[in-house]
Amino acid sequence: MTSHRVGVTMGDPAGVGGEVLVHGLHALLRCIEEGRLPASALAIRGDGQDRRSDGSVGANKDHADKSEAGGGLRESSEAQCAKLRSIRWRIYGDRQRLDQIAEQAGFAALQRWRNVEVVETETEGEAFGWGGLTEAGAKAQVSYIEQALAERKTGKVQSLVTGPIHKQALAWMGVSHVGHTEWLAEDAGVSIPVMMLAGPRLRVVPATIHIALRDVIGALTPQHLREVIETTATGMQRWLGFDRPRLGVCGLNPHAGDGGLMGKEEQHWMIPLLREMAQQEQMALVGPLPADTAFYFASKGGYDAVIAMYHDQALAPLKVLHFEEAINLTLGLPYLRTSVDHGTAYDIAGSGKASAQSMLHALVIAGLSVSLAFSDEQH
Repeated sequence: MTSHRVGVTMGDPAGVGGEVLVHGLHALLRCIEEGRLPASALAIRGDGQDRRSDGSVGANKDHADKSEAGGGLRESSEAQCAKLRSIRWRIYGDRQRLDQIAEQAGFAALQRWRNVEVVETETEGEAFGWGGLTEAGAKAQVSYIEQALAERKTGKVQSLVTGPIHKQALAWMGVSHVGHTEWLAEDAGVSIPVMMLAGPRLRVVPATIHIALRDVIGALTPQHLREVIETTATGMQRWLGFDRPRLGVCGLNPHAGDGGLMGKEEQHWMIPLLREMAQQEQMALVGPLPADTAFYFASKGGYDAVIAMYHDQALAPLKVLHFEEAINLTLGLPYLRTSVDHGTAYDIAGSGKASAQSMLHALVIAGLSVSLAFSDEQH
């Protein structure tokens, strides 16, 4: 079986990145050996998940037609584990800190773990401390990403999993982007990256990402929304295994404009655009939907993903349901990037209290998606 590599960056060494990486990777390797994967991770891809709505949802006009099921993968957990056994995990982080965390947890040093490689870095052994951003920590977390991107371009790794960084570190180190998504997109020459946040019951995409609310209306053009929707559908097919994803698209205004009473954008251009795009075979598209109900029906199985118009419209409901277990996926790149959906958590760094559930999910999805993509290319 062909071996593929997934690059994993540690994030800020003074935060919880190392802890969730060590514990998440250890949990994954144990699952692989036992031939089972967490149902919550598989549900993010739609594997083994009943995505039909119950009767009460089916009776509501906002619910997507059950006949339009997106059709995710249906492989057994054992079959998924067989694919993951061929993956090699290439870690970009501080070896001393990672081994310290492993030792405290009663694990062997990472270099002794099966299919795990730890890359030597130029900041190895720095005194990072815990619980705060330092110049050494800023340099380290940026260098991990730079190394991973360089090796991705040479083909040494085929996808990336990123640990939590502190956005101020990017500014300190002269990186002109506010986060991973924008940085990775520019590095890959992608003009409109799509950020999907996904948990076992809900997948969301903000059409505009890290911009002020007052700037959303200017950024949200028909062409931009078209590209976000098409990239989402293509990404779900390529990386998550959906045949024809069902996408619910939120309106911009309350009640999706309420026929023009609460805003004109839906009437002026969103309805015509979505009506035209609904004819495409690659997706089942519904909208514009009132955002105050769309996420409820999606969480019950009515949609495979919800396209929201701005950051908090998408992330607020997602984090209510999946605060500790959701992951971040960047769609539209020539590779898949997954990430934890939390920050550096300086307040608990070094305490052993951080949940590794999000990192475990990010590792599972990255590994399975690489196997899926390469399998498709070979056929």
